[in-house]
Amino acid sequence: MRFPPAKYAIFDVDGTLLDSMGVWDAIDRDFLHEHGLAVPPGLDQVMKTLTLRQSAEYFRETFHLPESVPEIMDRFRGMVREEYEQKLPLKDGAAEYLAALARRGVQMGVATASEREHVDAALRRLGVREHFRFLLTCTELDTGKDRPDIFLEGARRFGVPPREVAVYEDALHALRTAKAAGFRTVAVYDPHIGAEWEQARALAGGCILHYREALASLQKEDPYNGD
Repeated sequence: MRFPPAKYAIFDVDGTLLDSMGVWDAIDRDFLHEHGLAVPPGLDQVMKTLTLRQSAEYFRETFHLPESVPEIMDRFRGMVREEYEQKLPLKDGAAEYLAALARRGVQMGVATASEREHVDAALRRLGVREHFRFLLTCTELDTGKDRPDIFLEGARRFGVPPREVAVYEDALHALRTAKAAGFRTVAVYDPHIGAEWEQARALAGGCILHYREALASLQKEDPYNGD
């Protein structure tokens, strides 16, 4: 089944709008090195599904660290702040794609596992914050994207049911959550998705390999291939 583009959209940030996934991998490694610890195999796969608090809890419990969870969270925040406030770029073509959706009357919001201050600073610096009606964070809602809470809150803010909202995500687990909750889903390619890309592509109602290609086709065809 095909259907017209949704008039409401919720965007993930890291790996979906921002080219930022490598930063989190580096921070996890640097944090362990600061403590004289080796990086265990598969750490990136574990961490990619966790919120900041969950990450801090995981590090404290797994590596028996003396710091409290809030102290570890503060250290993580300090390590990433400069990247978001000054360095991280949007994915190529993302700004133009968002502007095109805005011109079509699509209302947009953000749902992110990153911290509000970091994401807000990055989106403002890059000139796209104005496109989003709201910015929701997993930390503030005390949830992860293995649960639909953050997406459901987005739909509530729009005042529409999930079936009218498209969720743009690069993470397979988040796409699964959104789809199971009744949202339209769009898989956005990022190199960090690795072997899970084909699963994400098959699961989602639509996919974006590159924003410039999506932008070129936006006027010609429906970006969602249906569920």
